[in-house]
Amino acid sequence: MAPTLHTARLVLTPVGEQDLPALHAHWNDPRVARWLWDTEPVPLQTVAGLITRSTHTFEKSGWGLWALRPTRDAPLIGVCGLSPFEHAPGAVELLYSLDPTHWSRGLATEAATAVLAYAFEILALPEILATTDDANTPSIRTLTRLGATPAPRLQAGPTTYPCYRLHPQPPRYARSKPL
Repeated sequence: MAPTLHTARLVLTPVGEQDLPALHAHWNDPRVARWLWDTEPVPLQTVAGLITRSTHTFEKSGWGLWALRPTRDAPLIGVCGLSPFEHAPGAVELLYSLDPTHWSRGLATEAATAVLAYAFEILALPEILATTDDANTPSIRTLTRLGATPAPRLQAGPTTYPCYRLHPQPPRYARSKPL
C-alpha cells in the first residue's frame, strides 16, 4: 500500500484518479508548465497516464508521485515524488511542482525532504537524480538545500539540462554537551 507522508505543513498522499482534474489544471498553469512542459499544453490523457504509472510504481517498487496539500481535505497545491528516469534505465528521478501562490515558502524543499527520507531510509534507494532548467534558479536552490551534487549535463534533443545526484545523507545529530 502506498504510504501517506506528513511534514510540519503538508500532507503528501499518493496521487490517484481523484487528483486528475486538479493535477491537470496545475500542470497547465503557464507559470508551472514553463518549467515542466516547456510551456506546451499537457493533455488530460498524459496526466491520466502519469497517474496510472505512479500507481503502478507504488505497487511494484514502493514509490511514485504524492499530491501535496496543507491538510488531507484541502485542495491540491502541488506534487512531489519519484518517477522512472527516462534518460537512464533503472534510475529514479525526483520531481516536484508547486502552485505559484505557494512559491518561496520552503514547501518544495519540505516535501522533497520527506520524499527523499522515505526513499533513502525506508526503500534504501542508493541514488536519486534530478534535472531542471538553467534559468530555474529557485529549483536549483531547492536542489542545493537538499544536498544535491552536480552530475554531467543531460542531453534531451537539442537542449542540455543541469542534472544532479542525491544520496543518503548521514544523520544530523545535535551536539551534546559534555557530562
